[in-house]
Amino acid sequence: MRQPSQAPVLRMQPALALILALAVVLPAAAQTPQIVGKARIIDANSIDIAGQRIGLFGIDAPDAGQTCLAAGRRYDCGRNAGFALSQIVGRHWVYCHEKGRDGNGAILAVCNLAGAAGPEVNATMVDTGWALADRNVPNTHYPRLEAKARQAKAGLWQGSFVAPWEWRRGKRLSPAPARGTAPCLVKGSIDRDGTPVYHLPGGRDYDRTRIDPRTGERWFCSAAQAEEAGWQPYREGAR
Repeated sequence: MRQPSQAPVLRMQPALALILALAVVLPAAAQTPQIVGKARIIDANSIDIAGQRIGLFGIDAPDAGQTCLAAGRRYDCGRNAGFALSQIVGRHWVYCHEKGRDGNGAILAVCNLAGAAGPEVNATMVDTGWALADRNVPNTHYPRLEAKARQAKAGLWQGSFVAPWEWRRGKRLSPAPARGTAPCLVKGSIDRDGTPVYHLPGGRDYDRTRIDPRTGERWFCSAAQAEEAGWQPYREGAR
C-alpha cells in the first residue's frame, strides 16, 4: 500500500472529502486481488511472479519426487507434472486472481494466460491429466475435467498413481513394483518435412501424437536427451 503523499494538504468541505474517499476505496474493495506478470515454475502446484509464490487454487498435482506407474514401470510423475505446467504457461503473461490463502498464508489463485479472460492454467492442468480436483474445495468445474481426463487416459491416468494428498500422508502404490528404469514420456516425432521434434507431457498436441518406431520416431526421458540427439522442441502449428 502506498504511503500518504507528502504534498501540501488541500482544504475541502467534509462532505466532498467523504465522496472522494469512497470513490477511491470502494472499487479496490470490490475487486479480486490480481497478480500479473511472467511466471517462473516452482513445481506442478505453484508458480512465482515477481517474487510472489502463488499456489494453483482448486487443484492438486504430484510433488517432485512422487512416483507413479506407466507401462509397468515407475517414473517421477511430480517432475513430469511440473514439465506439463511449464509447457502450458510457456512465455505467456499470467494473470492470477487471488481466491484465498493456504494454511501457511501463501496465496491461492486461479490463473489465466495472456489476459484475465484467457485460457485457465488450473483447468488445463486437470484437463490434460497432470492434476486432480482438490477434494477440499467444493463447487468447482475441476471434477468434471478430471473425469474427462480419466476417461481419455491422459497424463497421470495413463497408468497407476496415488492421489497427491494421500502420497503426502505416506500412502504408496501397492503392490510395489520391481525396481526398473523410469519410462520415457517425451515423444520424439517426425514432421511432414522430415524435421525431428519432441513433445513434452502437457503440450497441446502431446496426447494425439503417436510414435511409430518404424519411421524413426522414438521416446526420450527428458528434453535434454532429445536435444542431444538432434531433436528440436515442437512448435505449435509445425506439423
